[in-house]
Amino acid sequence: MKRRVIKQYEFVRKIGTGGSGVVFLANDTLLQRPVVLKLLKRGNLTIEQMRATQLREARLASAIDHPNVCAIYDVGEATDESGDNPENTEAYIVMQYIPGKSLDKIIAEGPSSLELVLSAGIQISDGLAAAHNLGIFHRDLKPANVMLTDGGLVKILDFGLARRLAPDQTDFDPAGPASKRNPPAPGATYTARGGTIAYMAPEQFVTGQSSVQSDIFALGLILYELATARHPFHRPDAPEFQSIRAIQFADPPALRNINPDLPVELESVILRCLEKQPSARYASAADIRESLKTIMRSM
Repeated sequence: MKRRVIKQYEFVRKIGTGGSGVVFLANDTLLQRPVVLKLLKRGNLTIEQMRATQLREARLASAIDHPNVCAIYDVGEATDESGDNPENTEAYIVMQYIPGKSLDKIIAEGPSSLELVLSAGIQISDGLAAAHNLGIFHRDLKPANVMLTDGGLVKILDFGLARRLAPDQTDFDPAGPASKRNPPAPGATYTARGGTIAYMAPEQFVTGQSSVQSDIFALGLILYELATARHPFHRPDAPEFQSIRAIQFADPPALRNINPDLPVELESVILRCLEKQPSARYASAADIRESLKTIMRSM
């Protein structure tokens, strides 16, 4: 059976389906390397809206030049073979292929070692800090969107739901000099719904707003799961509204009751990320990184 080809990208197999598109492993026949190709979901969008969505995601993700964030290689559009029907146009984004395991698969194997929890936390917070300094929020940070390579490198994937602050909230310009790349002001938010219910912060269910602190809440959930192999609020067999109420009102179970070997300092960092009030969480991902580094040094 002949494999599908878009431009120089030969489809190998489907990897998965997300909120913003269908993801495939592909082979770049020109540069002879594996890549990840995402076909964006059209939904009810017009072709022009789809193009705008494609370019927005690619520009946001490619603006974050950081070793802990997945790189963007190419964007484009593909039509049916006849080229006669523009309604069959598909927008695609080509990304770096990262061999390894996503954190959700690692969590499914049981509680992770202290070294892995700290290393993953430091690297995720470093990648988030780079995005936040550009005024970009991920908005769908979860274990399935974080890869760990065999060499221990962490990569944040899928900025498909990411949003940048409005121009009046930040001076960031992807093409501008570094001096213009100012981080968002404390408490700055982007009003838009999205993301995965189990990894949304309490305030997002009320206001629909994303912020540095909502990404920090999601990071806290990831660290909690790595340390305990349990989500503090969500159960797969429970109704969705119960998970939402737990995220909004329930206290997370004490981590050291589940994993007694966990240092009290790490438990404190994770629980601070999971505070119900955004102002009670860490002010920045960089602050989390430094707290985790302090714990690692003490080891």
